[in-house]
Amino acid sequence: MSAVLPYLQQANSSLTEAVAAGVPSVGSSRQAIDSIEAAERARRLAAIAAVDVIDAIDSSRSYYDHGHASAKVMYAHIAEVAPAEAFRLDQIRHMIAEAKHIDQTWRRVKLSVDKAALLAKAFANPRTRNLFLLEQRWFLKQAKRYGVKTTRQEDRQLA
Repeated sequence: MSAVLPYLQQANSSLTEAVAAGVPSVGSSRQAIDSIEAAERARRLAAIAAVDVIDAIDSSRSYYDHGHASAKVMYAHIAEVAPAEAFRLDQIRHMIAEAKHIDQTWRRVKLSVDKAALLAKAFANPRTRNLFLLEQRWFLKQAKRYGVKTTRQEDRQLA
């Protein structure tokens, strides 16, 4: 983890500079699309890094030394995010540990954070977990094809 920290600090520095530069000028739909894609890629990469940080904290058990019950509780406390957000990231962490195809898609930055969280919720259901692991490609296809609302409805039908 410590080998990664300088890269995260460099990324934070670059994003800080980008934000300080001001709102991007958008004079065409192409510029709008480019701006959206760049911002979303940064958001997804940040989520991947956050999930990896929670995993490293969990593996090291360093949360205990700081007085926390788990890595996700420590993350929520230190990052000052809602417990629900830390829970969502932790669910993604659990899913990608077992769902290798989804993990590959996640790490290639091809899956939004919201859709990854939705898939992680489906993975968390013990009644459908085996089917989920066998049919990862199908679940990914549904998540990519439909919006979050439609995918959530399909996941409920499986449960």
